[in-house]
Amino acid sequence: MALFGIGRIGMIHLMNMLSSPRTAVCYVVERDLDKARDVVQKYHMTDTTVVGVDDTSQVYGDDRFAVVLRLPR
Repeated sequence: MALFGIGRIGMIHLMNMLSSPRTAVCYVVERDLDKARDVVQKYHMTDTTVVGVDDTSQVYGDDRFAVVLRLPR
């Protein structure tokens, strides 16, 4: 999966994704890259790539996942 935005609601969705053994978070897309990197490190998401909002072509071009969860700000 790719998660767009890790604000308050995005973090709730992230916690739900991380609690499922059937889910892999491949990307976290966020305006604040430092915040995203901190979250990825805090939750030991070693296989997750942090992507800025201007680099989403990398996300959409990746065929490893089938779901994109995009949350409004």
